Amino acid sequence: APAPAPTPTVPGPAGEVPARAARAADLPGLGAVPDAAAARVAGATLAAAPGGWGDLERVRAALEGRLYQGATLLDGERPIGVAMLYPTDIIGIGERWVLMAVTTPGREPRILVIHGGGTTATDLAAAIARGAPIVVEPPAPSG
Repeated sequence: APAPAPTPTVPGPAGEVPARAARAADLPGLGAVPDAAAARVAGATLAAAPGGWGDLERVRAALEGRLYQGATLLDGERPIGVAMLYPTDIIGIGERWVLMAVTTPGREPRILVIHGGGTTATDLAAAIARGAPIVVEPPAPSG
């Protein structure tokens, strides 16, 4: 009999978290990606897929098409990802997205696409950056 498919996981702050197959809505601009997974973690939706910052540029472009604007997300002084915010969301209660790239031992590099209301996505990104996954810093903004 064929071996059962392994349960998909996403990298959380304290290690891998059991997940479901990601949907296209979890990965704007990329659609349904093979081996992509998503889970609710700390109040946000965390999607992970094989890839790096080149793939995340497509996610960023899709979100910019929805009028989100990108800003480098820092943990202290370390760039850990790109936060996508609505410029009109002055008080910060709307949905935010965070784009990250991470490596974890024994796995291929992965992109993380996190979204949630208020600070849930940025809080989770900071926790991941301080946790087990190793963050690949975003490329410096061009221009």
